[in-house]
Amino acid sequence: MMPPVATSPRRSTPSARREPSRLLFPLGALLGVLSVLPFTLRGAGGGALGLFHPVAQTLGFLTCFALGFLYTVVPRLTRTRGPDGWDLLAGIAGPPVMVASAWVNATAVPYLLWSAIVAVAIQFTVTRLRVAPDRGAHPAAYAWLPLSLAAGLTGALLIAAAPHVARDGAPRVWAIGRGLLSQGLAAGLVLGLAGAVARRWGRTETDPAPSL
Repeated sequence: MMPPVATSPRRSTPSARREPSRLLFPLGALLGVLSVLPFTLRGAGGGALGLFHPVAQTLGFLTCFALGFLYTVVPRLTRTRGPDGWDLLAGIAGPPVMVASAWVNATAVPYLLWSAIVAVAIQFTVTRLRVAPDRGAHPAAYAWLPLSLAAGLTGALLIAAAPHVARDGAPRVWAIGRGLLSQGLAAGLVLGLAGAVARRWGRTETDPAPSL
C-alpha cells in the first residue's frame, strides 16, 4: 500500500476516490429505508426488531454518512490523497453485511465487523493528519475525528461483550456501549468536521491556528 502522500486532487483520480460521498450517501439512504421496512411489514420476516433496527440505523445508515464525510472532507482539508481501494471496500461492503447479519439475528457479528471498519477509518484519518503538508497548523478540532471513532469502537466492543458478562452487569455495559456508539461517534464527528471547516473558512492569513 502506497503512503497517502500530500497531494492535490487530480482529474485522473477515479471519481469514487475523489468524492466517496457519491457512493456512500445513497447507500446510507438505502439502508436507512431498510431499517424501517420491518415496521411497515408489521414485523414479518427477518430477525428481532430490537436488534435489526438499531444496527441498520447506526451501523448502516449513520456509518455510511460518517465514512462518506470522512473520506471526502479529510483529504480536502489536509490536502492529502483520497481513500485507497481497501478503505472504500470496507465502507461500501461492510454496512450491508452488518445489516444482513442483524436480519438473521447474529447478535455480536455486526458490532465486531463494525469494529474492524472503524479501525480502518481511524487508520485513514490519523495517517492523513500526520502526512498533511501543514500538519503543524491543524485546528485543534481535528482531534475530535480520531477520538469520535475511538469512542464508537469502544462502544461497539462493549455491546458485543454485554451478553457474555455477569447477568446483573450486562444491561449497564450495553447502555454504556450504546451511548458511546450512537452519541459519542456522532457528536465527535460533528465537532471535529464542523470545527475544522469553520476554522478554515473564518481564518485570515494572519490568524494563528491552534495546533494539535
